[in-house]
Amino acid sequence: MFGANFYGMLDFENPRVSVTGINNFGIPVSISASQFFFTKDATRIDLTGLPNPWNIGRATQQQVGTRATFHLNRNNSNISQALALRPSSLTGAFNISASALHEKGFLLGDSRFEIQLDAELPLHLRSNGFRLIDTLSMGAINPIDQLQELELIISVANEIPLQARLQVVFLDNLMQNPMTLFPAVADKLILPPATVDATGRVTGAGIQQFEISLSNEQIQALYRSRFAILTVNFITSGQGNIPIRILNTQEVSFKAGVRATVRNTISLNR
Repeated sequence: MFGANFYGMLDFENPRVSVTGINNFGIPVSISASQFFFTKDATRIDLTGLPNPWNIGRATQQQVGTRATFHLNRNNSNISQALALRPSSLTGAFNISASALHEKGFLLGDSRFEIQLDAELPLHLRSNGFRLIDTLSMGAINPIDQLQELELIISVANEIPLQARLQVVFLDNLMQNPMTLFPAVADKLILPPATVDATGRVTGAGIQQFEISLSNEQIQALYRSRFAILTVNFITSGQGNIPIRILNTQEVSFKAGVRATVRNTISLNR
């Protein structure tokens, strides 16, 4: 998600990085992290909070392996500060050694040690001034003969508790001649949020319909357009102070259509 172009505040309520060690050796091991960091371009921030050293017990002959997991969260590490970097990668390098040198153990032909890293960002979050920007390619739009008026109709039913404001700028194939779709309604709510209670639980969908008349200048610019720059501004309820919870059962139903008025002249030959 951090590969997108966005700006503003996005604060995850329960982010965590899970480090799992799986020991298939018949001896206990000790792990120390030589490198453990998030990166964004040339910027790096080291993660804190991982036990150093971290001891994992031995496997028995009846076990596939001994598994141990440690979770880094906002209470025991600097993960919140690291995520503010909007990282693109998580890197870890670890040193492993036997932690009981004078005890007997065993090694099997398939004995091995594994480390798994997982970054988890549950969609429980707060947002204020969070903005996504994307550029979309468009096909050619054929002009409509004798067109008098073109009206864009947008209908939205939003079950996600994110308020969103939408702006679209159209550009030609030289990325020039900008035309803003909603110049007079830039601050109007295009995606109304679902209503939530004080805990962030959704209590109802937000439903709204807009009818936007395009001027002749906008219509002609639309015919020339080959790219659309889409900007969406998000904010959670309470000016970003109430956390939300996005579930896979919540949907956004978005419908768009046009209503065209065409002048047609009929000649009657007597």
